[in-house]
Amino acid sequence: MNIFLTGSSALTALDKYEIKQYLESYVENHNIHVMCYRSIESEVLSFFIENDEYAPQLYLYSFQSMDSLPQKIKDSIQYLKEKGSIYYSFGIEDVLIKRSVYEKTWRTMLTNIDLVMCFYNGDKPSALIPVDISEQLNIDAMIYHLPGFDETKIDLPIENKVQVVERKEKQI
Repeated sequence: MNIFLTGSSALTALDKYEIKQYLESYVENHNIHVMCYRSIESEVLSFFIENDEYAPQLYLYSFQSMDSLPQKIKDSIQYLKEKGSIYYSFGIEDVLIKRSVYEKTWRTMLTNIDLVMCFYNGDKPSALIPVDISEQLNIDAMIYHLPGFDETKIDLPIENKVQVVERKEKQI
């Protein structure tokens, strides 16, 4: 299964723990896709660097060219590419990306994706745009509600953390 991970960028230690637990549970049998653009990419890249035997199952994307990325992200991508990850840049050089371009690029990335998993802690509603686009494309999506600073949410069963996004039936 091809799973596209997206979500919040301002992550607490508890949020990072949840993302790592998810990756440990699902990476072995799935391909993981992630956009390197002010989202959860740092946690995903760190996980794959620590577990580089899974690098061939990682697909990385960026709006900007590799040269325009922050050095830490660039170094991580280079390392993971050497270990077998696939990287694709859309070559957009604008710092602020127009919404229409942003959405069009997401539509392209979600081609051949089976599930969009959005790790969300409520930091910014724009983190949910990929979920909205997946709905429009009739792709399964889930929102994984991260704990933020609430330690009591760590021990909740997965059913209480993950919200399945109901796909809308296409109107004829």
